[in-house]
Amino acid sequence: MGKKSKEVFVTLIPKSSLIERYGQIPVQLEINTQAWKDYWEKKSSDNSIKPDWEDALTINWWENVPASFDKISGELDKLLSKVTTNEVNIRWEKKNWFLGTVKFWAHVQDDQIRELVLSTTTVRVNPILINNVLNIFSHYDVLLMDKHGGLSPSEWNSVKDLMK
Repeated sequence: MGKKSKEVFVTLIPKSSLIERYGQIPVQLEINTQAWKDYWEKKSSDNSIKPDWEDALTINWWENVPASFDKISGELDKLLSKVTTNEVNIRWEKKNWFLGTVKFWAHVQDDQIRELVLSTTTVRVNPILINNVLNIFSHYDVLLMDKHGGLSPSEWNSVKDLMK
């Protein structure tokens, strides 16, 4: 019997935003798991609800980062297929039965990046493709934040470690 696939999600956060906020780069950021659980339960019946707390998932880490979303979008278009788009959320992905799936989401408002998320399946994965996607953001000197708020370098080995 084969290994069961799961998806790993990481949020890209510019180091400059962490230094601006904390004066240094912390090892771990706070994610209010209980507040998010309560939020999603309430959101299922009230779509207008917004988070009323601050944690690593509610902070706009890209707010003061001069990033050209058009340039980033163009680079992602070369590597992944754009599968959904609206005025705020854009998603790219590449599926391959042998190499697994790589997905990338961008949340953008008024041409300003609000959030960038990379996900990949864990059974078969293309490390070259993941490195190529992450290299697009090397100019912004980003770190990867996992679902628990842990921070790690923006590289294939970090993603691979989260797959264990």
